[in-house]
Order: sequence, then C-alpha cells, then structure tokens
Amino acid sequence: MSLNRTIRGVIVLRSIRKARWVSLGLLWATAGLALAQDSGSSTKTTDTPADGTAAKAADAQPSKERPFISTGQDYQALADMRPEKTVWLDAGANGRVVGLLEQEQQTPAMGAILILADEGQSADAALAGALRDPLAQDGWATMTLGLVAPPYPLVQARHENGLASQAVPAPEKPADSGAADGQDKAEDKAKPGAGGSGSIIDVLSSTDLDQMRKDYQEKISAQINAAVSHLRGMGYQRVVLVGVGRGAREMVGQALRGAGAGSGEPQMLAWVTPVLQSSDLDSVAKADAGQLRVLDLRSSLVNTEPMHDQKAVIHRGGFQGYQQQRVSINRHPGRDDAGLVAGRVSSWLKQTLEPDAE
Repeated sequence: MSLNRTIRGVIVLRSIRKARWVSLGLLWATAGLALAQDSGSSTKTTDTPADGTAAKAADAQPSKERPFISTGQDYQALADMRPEKTVWLDAGANGRVVGLLEQEQQTPAMGAILILADEGQSADAALAGALRDPLAQDGWATMTLGLVAPPYPLVQARHENGLASQAVPAPEKPADSGAADGQDKAEDKAKPGAGGSGSIIDVLSSTDLDQMRKDYQEKISAQINAAVSHLRGMGYQRVVLVGVGRGAREMVGQALRGAGAGSGEPQMLAWVTPVLQSSDLDSVAKADAGQLRVLDLRSSLVNTEPMHDQKAVIHRGGFQGYQQQRVSINRHPGRDDAGLVAGRVSSWLKQTLEPDAE
C-alpha cells in the first residue's frame, strides 16, 4: 500500500513540473510575438520619408473656417415666459420681434416709454426688464426691447479699432498704476483678434464691414420703428426713448428724427450708462433744444474724466437741451438699480414736460 502511494506521488510531481514548463514556454512565445510587433512598428516609423512628406501632407489639409456668428434671441421662449406682456412687432423684412409691455398704473397716462436693452440682452433682462414696473407705477406705459448682438466680425473690428475705449468710462486707477497699465497692455495683446494673424477682419474688406454694419443698424432701426408705431397705435402720442449701454447709441438716430415726439414737444431721450461714439456726440451737439432733450445718467462709481469730456463736446456744439447726472448705480446696471434709475427718469420728464407743476 505504501509503495503504491509513493508511485502515485512521483507521477503527480512529474505532472506538475511538466505543466510548469509548458506554461513557461507559452509565456516566452507570447513575449517574442510582442517584441516582433514592436519591432515592426519601429521599422514603419523609421520608413517615414526624411523630406517631411507626411508633415507637408498634413499641412496641406484645409483648415476649418470659423463661421460668422450673430447671437440671436429666442423670442418664442420669451413670449411663453411673459405671455401677458408680450407684443409681437412686425419689423418688415427683418421679421418679427417681441416687445414686453407694462401699461400705466395711473390715470391719466403720461405717455409711453420705449427702452432698448444693452447689447446681447433680452427685453426682460437686467435693468431694462426691471424698469417696466416702476415706470408704469409713475403713469408711463413702458415697453422694453432686447438688443441682439451684432455679427462677430463687427464686434472684433470694434475691439481692434478701440472704439469701445472712446466712450466707456474707465474705473478709477490707483496712484501707482504703472505696473497695472503694463499688465493691461499685455492682456490686450494676448486677446484673440487683437491684431493677430488669425483675425477674421483681416479677410474682410472695409466695404464688407460697412455693409454688415449698415444691415445691422437697419435691422435695429426697423425694430424700434415697429415698437414706436405700435405704441402710437395704442393712443400714446408721446413716446420717450431710453437706451441702456450700447442700446443708447442705437436710439440717437431715432431721437434726432423725432420718432416719438409728442405734438409740439421735443423728442425726449434718456441714456443710462451709455456707450457712445464721437459721431453720436457730434450729432446731438448740432441738434436744436426745441426738438430734442437728453438726460444722460452716468455711474458715480467710475472715473469722471471721460463723461466730462463728452459733456464738453455737446456743450461746445451749442446744444442746450442736455443734462448729465451722476447716479450711484453699477457701471453695468442691473435689476437692483431699476428703482433709482426710474426715479431719475420720471423726475426729469416731469420737470421738462410740466415745469409749471414744480
């Protein structure tokens, strides 16, 4: 019995040893195959032509062009959100646009106010959207319009030409601002489109940009005209024009044409932290105070030098219907600033239109 056990143990031990050798053989074979594949890959890599043909072929592939994108506004979504205030306005060839209307909450009505929001903001966003209610409480039917952003090439051209710096009041700088100035210049150079070779406007002629700008301004003008016509059709013969931020300059041409002027009255125009160009100031400076009155509300939290310079331009032109006020509001005013702005606008309108009532 013990002999049989011994024989069986020897057989099992030999089987185990044999299995180990088989396993080691399989591992060596697998490793050899992997090394052969790596060697083949290396050989293929070294077979690449030394003259850089592959690199040239990659460079020859056409690059993707960046589309000209103009950020639109979802008017239907806005109408669904504010159905009780929505007014669909027909801007002719420029399609339809949504205005939001809050009717006066006092009688008799003082008239209507049309507010154009800052660039890229909807009719219900930020300051413009929040102004409807307080102005309506003061007896003014108030409609707000959004301002769609212009096509991207125009935004880039504006940045590269430095147009924004002509009119945007800069924050006050500390006395020792040399290092900060150097950093600002470095950041400006690093911005996309700041004179770089990838600039979209490099491939557009000035004629193309001028036409694009003209089309954009005509589109906004058509929307404003549609809103004024609607308010007049409701019986409001006096339509005050208000522009916020970049929306201010889009209202200049309309105001100079007296788009919303009441019978025998000047056109009333209010700017809130406006972003203007020198041509806008020159146009207003040449106006007749009997035909136009302007309220210019500026933030008291920014540097005063630019706003003083712009005020001087208008006064040198001889225009007497201009009034500039500094208000404790944000540089880019929001909903929290609506009460103060509405109060200033209402007070100015009352003083100008009803001076004997004071």
